[in-house]
Amino acid sequence: MNESHSERIKHLKKNCSVTDLENMAHKFYYFITEEFCRNLANEYGKEVCWKEKLLLEDMLKVRCWKMDSNFIWTENYKKQLLELNEKVMNGFSMAYKEAKTQFNILKERIKNNDTYLKEFNIDIKLSPIILEPNNEDEYYELDIYHLLYIIMLPDTLWTDSICCDHDVKIFKPNRYLKGGKNYNINEYIREGTFDDNFICWALYDLFSNCKNILSWYDILKIDEIWVEVKVTHEHIIENIGKGTFWDDGIQSLSDNEAENIRQEYMCLIDKDISGLPVEILVDEMNCWKKIGPFRRIKFQGKKKKPNHRKYYSMSIEENPRVLVKDAQIDLTDEELQQVKDYVSKNRKLLTRMAEGKISFMDYGRKFGYFEIRKKKRK
Repeated sequence: MNESHSERIKHLKKNCSVTDLENMAHKFYYFITEEFCRNLANEYGKEVCWKEKLLLEDMLKVRCWKMDSNFIWTENYKKQLLELNEKVMNGFSMAYKEAKTQFNILKERIKNNDTYLKEFNIDIKLSPIILEPNNEDEYYELDIYHLLYIIMLPDTLWTDSICCDHDVKIFKPNRYLKGGKNYNINEYIREGTFDDNFICWALYDLFSNCKNILSWYDILKIDEIWVEVKVTHEHIIENIGKGTFWDDGIQSLSDNEAENIRQEYMCLIDKDISGLPVEILVDEMNCWKKIGPFRRIKFQGKKKKPNHRKYYSMSIEENPRVLVKDAQIDLTDEELQQVKDYVSKNRKLLTRMAEGKISFMDYGRKFGYFEIRKKKRK
């Protein structure tokens, strides 16, 4: 295992037959799964046993090389590959047809405000299978092909996914069906072999992901394709801890406090400048888009020291509102109204600043902010 990749390949090519390599790969795989309780078909297992996985791949790569070293495309082999090509496209055609049926049913349920269904996802997957006859009535998976097709093939092979946001037009022919790009000439098939034939993306997907592991004989041995269309029904439980207030853009106290801690509002307008009973924080970083539907300013009560927990949001609109549920503001009704009147009166400038169209410096100059600050320093 500790030998380099090139040294291992050289040793395996020189000293091991195809049968030896198959037996070694099979026993080594089960040694890993049974002794170390690792699953190489799982991404976590692959990361944990990466050295073991590389050694296993080297065995299978040399096996593939030995099997393909004398492979020649006969007319019979070409027919087999073209039949597989056709069966895969037929499988996807059936899967898309079934997915379209389910898509229309589920869309109608959402349209009719189904009490459970809010979103859905449809996953399509085709899996190649090789079965060998055991007796007249039963078939079984050969161990080496179980290893090749179940363990070594990537999870993304021959898959597609459709979500509720798609339009039904998505079901028109795509890369897995005829009408797309023809892969009859590629780096895996000798030029001229399939010049007059259509090779679909699915076969190219198989070649590009697995050709160094699967020999041409392995690919031609595929005799079943398992077609799956899985529908995931999704429901979203929202507004936890916020009640119906969030529907109007109102935050909970915890949301407001977490927002303040991030210090996204950095520009302060001194109360001596604004004439308000409190200082306010304004946004020139376009941060309001990240946290809610309303552009906003922040203000604190009469506390002398800044307190992130006590800064509250107020909407920038003609009739401003405090956007925090259960806010405990130590201002009189008259003082709070002064803040609202200031925001309402200057909402166009505050909005332009929030949208990044003017800077805080532009806003300050409009009200003589910086001139007053200079006088104060004197």
